[in-house]
Amino acid sequence: MKHDWCSRISDRLTSTDIHDFDHIGKTLTAMIPLADACRINFVSLLPILDKLTDVYTKENLNEDSIHIDILTDIRNLRTNLMQIASSDL
Repeated sequence: MKHDWCSRISDRLTSTDIHDFDHIGKTLTAMIPLADACRINFVSLLPILDKLTDVYTKENLNEDSIHIDILTDIRNLRTNLMQIASSDL
């Protein structure tokens, strides 16, 4: 938190080409354990996560494991953020 990782990771996700599987995958992997601590930054990324879900669902036609892993990470992160957002209400 003191090194502003929440903002840095959020910026990385928003600035990375959505078809750059490697960077998207690594960014999502970094985001998952930080979801609780970075919820303020990450909740604003829900529309981007939805867009990534659409992109990777369409790309997933060949059942490529990298797409499946990314989709799983997106869904896990999205679910976690939605639970956190709901508990704030």
